[in-house]
Amino acid sequence: MKLELSTTDIEEFAVSSVESEIHKYPECLKAHINKGDKLPMWDGSISIYNNYAKTNNDWEYKFDIQVKGTQVESFSNGNIKFPLDVVILKNYQKTGTGTLFFVVEVINSYTTKIYYKNLLPVDIAEILNKVKDDQKTISVLFRPIIEKSPSSIKHICLKFAQNSKLQQGKLIKNINELKDIKNIEIPIILENGENFEDALLTPNTDIYSYATLNNGQQFILPKLKKIYQVGETNVNVTVKEKIYYNKITFLKNKQEFSILIGKSLTCYVDKNKINFKPTGNLYERIKDINFILDVTENNEFYINNTKFEGIDINTFGNDFIKNIKIELEKLEEIKSLFEKYNIKFDIDFSSLTEDDWKNIFRFKQINDGKYLKPDLNMGLYHITISKYKIIFLTVKRNNTFLAYNYFNDLKNIVKVFYFDSNKNQETMSPYINLTESDLLTASNFNANIVKESFNTVDISKETTCDYIRAFVLNLLNAFDKNPSRLDLLNLSYDLNKLSTVNFSKDIDSINTYQIIKRMRALSDEELDKIYLIKNNNKDLYVQVAISLLLENKSDFNRYFKQLSSVEQENFKSFPIYHLNNF
Repeated sequence: MKLELSTTDIEEFAVSSVESEIHKYPECLKAHINKGDKLPMWDGSISIYNNYAKTNNDWEYKFDIQVKGTQVESFSNGNIKFPLDVVILKNYQKTGTGTLFFVVEVINSYTTKIYYKNLLPVDIAEILNKVKDDQKTISVLFRPIIEKSPSSIKHICLKFAQNSKLQQGKLIKNINELKDIKNIEIPIILENGENFEDALLTPNTDIYSYATLNNGQQFILPKLKKIYQVGETNVNVTVKEKIYYNKITFLKNKQEFSILIGKSLTCYVDKNKINFKPTGNLYERIKDINFILDVTENNEFYINNTKFEGIDINTFGNDFIKNIKIELEKLEEIKSLFEKYNIKFDIDFSSLTEDDWKNIFRFKQINDGKYLKPDLNMGLYHITISKYKIIFLTVKRNNTFLAYNYFNDLKNIVKVFYFDSNKNQETMSPYINLTESDLLTASNFNANIVKESFNTVDISKETTCDYIRAFVLNLLNAFDKNPSRLDLLNLSYDLNKLSTVNFSKDIDSINTYQIIKRMRALSDEELDKIYLIKNNNKDLYVQVAISLLLENKSDFNRYFKQLSSVEQENFKSFPIYHLNNF
């Protein structure tokens, strides 16, 4: 028959149990605990000393504690969960130092078991982040006190005091929010002869870390859930001699040893078990699904010469094979869609937004001829999916729309032309009207296709060459905004040569040299030709441009001042003005 204890007895037995455990370590711990809940929200404190004498000179730190008792018929195995009041947690948060919370399972006055929970500032923030609106209590995990282990009350108290000091007055920041990190500190207290690595890799321990910036400012980092010894090794992962991967990552702590294969598979070596959770980008997911399908079909795979077999597909759940085959089909469709536009879709799916997925679905429908709108006319459109901006052309055929990659061979699909002064129709490249923004942001831009398109126009027509010259300047302006885009610079060089085959002017030479100057230093022979233009052409625009090519500051200032204010603003719009380093 269970003996019902009074609430007062349960609390007194719980406090006595904690005090008794603390008394085992008189060299460093001293409890100050009130019985009868006389303090609001706390039951007392624990002081840390560095000497048995425990004089004022030996005192190092003090922190708050709370003790709760609960009557049980038998002790729990492992960890327990206990409800905490949200209001109390918020009050603990205000102190900035934390509270060490004990829950004691009580069978009778001499039979008890103690559990603990660190409620340091970072712990409290983590718990409160899970609290929903109007939630009064939240269930929190408590771990058992285990004597002569890293979970002894001595170890717990010393570690709590250490981190309480470190967290006072500091903000909590994710590591990706911080710049100029000087170092990251993970404080560890060692005992019982354990080394740093053993202490760090021990499971079910609280691991706190701190970042120090170059300017000396310190931040608390979110709690680390688990720490593993991590290594990467080059090996072949194969199924029936087909190589899927050429390296693996292994993770090891005192509790488990696992191998990460690809992005989606975790192999638990000691359990002969594989976990599969699709992750990563499009290509990584396709590879991982093909691998797991091959593994389940052959029931084995190799890591170098080590064979892993006996994989039970039932561990993945009912209809697993059917579901991932459907998933693979969808992924292959997305892959084909982006390959049509010469885009390597290497975005991690976890970073795609709801709008991104809507646009992927919409874009697929457009390319399947299924996205019909009365106001969707033949013409150029663009769609944005994550970091990609894709320009495409729609053409109406047989009461449906066909979508084409704009940067592809369009000669049999669309023709662009202009009328010369005699109203003659002249063919022009369909890319002549691309804006700087298009050149810089179109993810499916293909410089070779653009170049081939211009190679088909009639360069014996001076008006055609004028259009090409304007486009060259457009390319240079775009390049100057993003100097990593060498494809734009090289294209400007090729098209500039094209426009000067039949017509060569000083402005063409200046354009040639400003392109070359962006590629490399000008040679002596090229400089001589520039001086020749300078001496023979007194046009102010030419003189200002020449001064920039020759890096002649005094000439630039003299000639630029002679331009009217309107002419000066006009000159500033030319890409050669970007060479102004004065």
